[in-house]
Amino acid sequence: MAIPQPATTDAKVKCHHCGDICNEKPISFDEHFFCCNGCQTVYQILQDNGLCTYYDLNENAGISLKSAFFDHKYDYLSEPEIQRQLLQFESEKLNKITFYIPAVHCSSCVWLLENFQKIKAGVYSSRLNFINKELAISYNPSDVTLKEIVELLTTLGY
Repeated sequence: MAIPQPATTDAKVKCHHCGDICNEKPISFDEHFFCCNGCQTVYQILQDNGLCTYYDLNENAGISLKSAFFDHKYDYLSEPEIQRQLLQFESEKLNKITFYIPAVHCSSCVWLLENFQKIKAGVYSSRLNFINKELAISYNPSDVTLKEIVELLTTLGY
């Protein structure tokens, strides 16, 4: 098997996911190079779910991600009172919520968010209103929590 050769710009290695220039030690994984563990993780999520056609949309389809460590930042989303204020519909098997996603800007964003249910088990559907930058998600609260959904959205760069 041939050793992967990194995509370069003026002798610098470009990240396969986000297109940023990698530091002096790019991460090599699955015959690609990544600038950080976050970009590699997003690539793996897409790969594990058969969604790598995401990269066919444009040359630098990914979003830069430098950390997925949240240090309890979203714990408040586990509080029932907070959820009641945020959810548009709540039942034992179906919750609905709409997020404002200001970082949505391209066809890659649309594609990734419209396929969110393929990435996160327990999500029934995701529908993006690109003009209003709103993402409507329906999910089963027994299978996935609101906190987990928000953490994944954050990990993906939204």
